[in-house]
Amino acid sequence: MLKHCFPLIVAVLVTGQAGAASPSLHSVPCVGVTDQFTCLLENFTAVYQADFSLFWRILHAEESRAKKCEGAAPSRFLRLHRVARGDADTSEFVMEVTEKLLLQNPECVLAAASQLSANERAAVVDDFRHPLVVDEPDVRGVPEKFRNDKKYKSVVEAYFAP
Repeated sequence: MLKHCFPLIVAVLVTGQAGAASPSLHSVPCVGVTDQFTCLLENFTAVYQADFSLFWRILHAEESRAKKCEGAAPSRFLRLHRVARGDADTSEFVMEVTEKLLLQNPECVLAAASQLSANERAAVVDDFRHPLVVDEPDVRGVPEKFRNDKKYKSVVEAYFAP
């Protein structure tokens, strides 16, 4: 009987068609999508669960673009503050990148936060109030420095709001 099952066992091993197969590339969101970061924002949990490696590659690519402070990249990255809530590793990563960038290039971060929706901006400002990596007085110094700059009014007012 075993010799009759052998071809079937070989076929299963060769094709990888055993019981619980790993998800195909077609079932992983954002594979083959031109704007993977926007796709990640829209499918955050699904990408995280389906392909952890892809998830982090997308985040690190957007981090690199945000640090260059070119175009919409910084504001796109800041959108992660709202989306990443509830996931400790991702939230910590986002906060570390943003806090450091805030001190290195405050105009970049303030301008980016100014372009966000009120809900997205509120998430960023809330995280600024409770920094993880940078000392709170250092973070507070940024909105204090730009308190009278009309370009960043929405962010500064939100930071100092009760």
